[in-house]
Amino acid sequence: MHHPTRQKTTREIVKKVREGESQEIQGIRGIGKTHLLKEVERQLSLTRNYLPVRATFTPFLDNRANVFWSLVSAIAEKIGVKVKTPSQLAERLRSEACIELPDVLTRDYSCEYHEQILTLLSSIELDLGVIPLLMIDDYHYGKENALVELAKYPIILTTIFPVQERGIKTISIETLSVNEIYEVLQERTGEVEQDGAKTLKELTGGIPSYLHAMLPKLSDWVKRRKLSLDKVIVRRVWEEEITGGMLALMARAYIQTYLTFFGKEAIMDLMNLGTEKKVTSSTNFEILRKIGLVKDNSIVDNVLEEWLRRVQKY
Repeated sequence: MHHPTRQKTTREIVKKVREGESQEIQGIRGIGKTHLLKEVERQLSLTRNYLPVRATFTPFLDNRANVFWSLVSAIAEKIGVKVKTPSQLAERLRSEACIELPDVLTRDYSCEYHEQILTLLSSIELDLGVIPLLMIDDYHYGKENALVELAKYPIILTTIFPVQERGIKTISIETLSVNEIYEVLQERTGEVEQDGAKTLKELTGGIPSYLHAMLPKLSDWVKRRKLSLDKVIVRRVWEEEITGGMLALMARAYIQTYLTFFGKEAIMDLMNLGTEKKVTSSTNFEILRKIGLVKDNSIVDNVLEEWLRRVQKY
């Protein structure tokens, strides 16, 4: 689901990469950060000038090791090396790409990863003749801010909240407009009414992940019943999914992420928006507004808002 607005954003990111700029793709859960990152990776992979290396950060782990081994895997794939053990990999990289891995890696997988990441980045450029591009997904899970100091090479991060590191340009991802939703629905279902697209925008907030989750059932309604997709069908499918389907599962996962980062008090403040209850912390409100989850004293993620309302009710 790569509509014209995201295509334009992709082109802008690729252009900045070629100019040597590091960037962060920032937005709330489900907004399409990872999809955009993969599309940038796909486009740059088509050229011979760059070697995109994508790593995903996870909580509670040393993500520098994650980045290091992603670099090693990318180098191995670039030169067509397929091996089963670290020692075999080290030998093949040494003989075929003149790249030395530290001996300690063949024994216990541990090393000073920051130094070795720099070494591998230089090796990619000097020995393989391409520019390495680190692409780190879910950067908000990491605490290794030193990675962004690798300023000699462009870096692209995806994150829920702005990293605020020097030399990194923030690209904020917005929700889909009614017209963009209409175009997607028309492409996938063939028959769609304008009020169907408008209703879907109202119910999902224009968040791409929710639209993507609903598309199979929406398309099925149109094809099996030979109907035009209107607001009645959209509301029916949405109700099924928010009650106990994919939308409910996604909202639960998203709220768990926000809970992990911002704490229970912030989630309670989120639930109190739009009610007579007062927000307990202006700091929480500013954080939620800063990441784009709250705008004009209301929750941008309409599915999450409805799911919280139902949880609170029962």
